[in-house]
Amino acid sequence: MTQKAKKRILFTAAFLIVLYLLAGFVSAFVMANFFIKRPEAGWPDPIIHLKGTRAPFEKILHESRTWLYEKNPEQINITSSDGLKLAALLLSVPDQKNSKGTILFMHGYHSLASFEFSGFYQFFYKNGYNIVLADQRSHGNSEGQYLSFGIKERYDCRDWITFINKHFSTEKPVYLCGVSMGSSTVLMTLGFELPSNVKGVIADCGYTSPSDIVKVCLNRDYHLPAPLFMPFLDGFLKLNFGYSLYDYSVAEGLKNNTIPVLFIHGTKDKLVPFYMGKENFENCNAPKRFLETDAEHAVSFLNNTKEYTEAVTEFLSFCENQ
Repeated sequence: MTQKAKKRILFTAAFLIVLYLLAGFVSAFVMANFFIKRPEAGWPDPIIHLKGTRAPFEKILHESRTWLYEKNPEQINITSSDGLKLAALLLSVPDQKNSKGTILFMHGYHSLASFEFSGFYQFFYKNGYNIVLADQRSHGNSEGQYLSFGIKERYDCRDWITFINKHFSTEKPVYLCGVSMGSSTVLMTLGFELPSNVKGVIADCGYTSPSDIVKVCLNRDYHLPAPLFMPFLDGFLKLNFGYSLYDYSVAEGLKNNTIPVLFIHGTKDKLVPFYMGKENFENCNAPKRFLETDAEHAVSFLNNTKEYTEAVTEFLSFCENQ
């Protein structure tokens, strides 16, 4: 090989390395600042310009939110373990003496609980449960510059449980209910030693870990090879936001859990793959159920209402008798 050919190969290799590094830094910056860091105006209310899997259910969503605000829910706040003001809507049943307990709702990525659980919170309220619709950090009326896919949010979920027990009573049961990122949040919360009145968890279409779902998104949505680009994004998050996508997982949360879990996942889910729901189910050693629907992402309740409510009713009955 001539000296000229060697130089050409070295130059090409150097150019490709520089190009790869540049692409890595740019992609990490874009993803972190546009999809993880909260915009100044906040994430838009998903019910406005409705699109995606929930679009066919627009009428139900609007009617349900109207019902909620006509009930005049109370705006409540707590302070997170790292000093953020967290917000939620609280709707208490009139007859607290005979209330069946409280449901804590944790919503998904770029969403709101008042939207995410439309229709579902009516079901619980009409059956005698108080409802707490929490704004996850960096969403809605809660403070926070960035989201963390459940890594820091699991501490917030634990703090909301503490609030519920102070506001109501430890004699009444508490149930955790999450959809998508909120599902993974409540499952990761199970890694803490929780109060004995936390009786059950409803986990709808959650992913297995923050790193797993980001890898899926990099490959599927951005056509970037995850092994090559994850180090850039994870490094950026560590440097700027103080956490790693590998800090925690659902499997770790479920490892020593004894609280019953109802897992729900739609086979047509294109955002959080169905196999992740099954994997979470398999990693749970506590009493568990699995409801498989034919729904797309986060619309199992709206798409399969009868099967969903029957499964939840049966699950709550099981938890109450434990």
